[in-house]
Amino acid sequence: MKIRISMIFILACLVTSIFFNIYQYKNKEVMDQHTAQIDSSYVIELSRSAVSIRDNDIELALEHALQADALLKFTSYFAKNNIHVSYSSILVTYLRNKVLKNEKIGNTNDLFIALNELTKHPTSDEYIDKLIMVLQT
Repeated sequence: MKIRISMIFILACLVTSIFFNIYQYKNKEVMDQHTAQIDSSYVIELSRSAVSIRDNDIELALEHALQADALLKFTSYFAKNNIHVSYSSILVTYLRNKVLKNEKIGNTNDLFIALNELTKHPTSDEYIDKLIMVLQT
């Protein structure tokens, strides 16, 4: 009798454990999909900002840069690579200063190229450094 109750208890624990693992697996898939969607949105906003800069629409570039900056903390790029320098916030500050001072961007092509490269390699230290150098000139 005791053995039968023990076997039922062990079987119930095993079944519960299997269901819990399936539930966790499904949740992980959903989270991975959300993260991939956020990563994609981040890259799209960065790309839109680059195109707006190329077209000399600084206000629109600022809006897209703000969106990208807001998304950065939720991307896998931020979590996996622990981006020290938030280049999107530096870009936002740069563009905001240009808008407030009513100035044009002098190095539009260089800035477009740097941002375009970052859309392909968002965590590359080399391209992050190039963007920061372009923003400082």
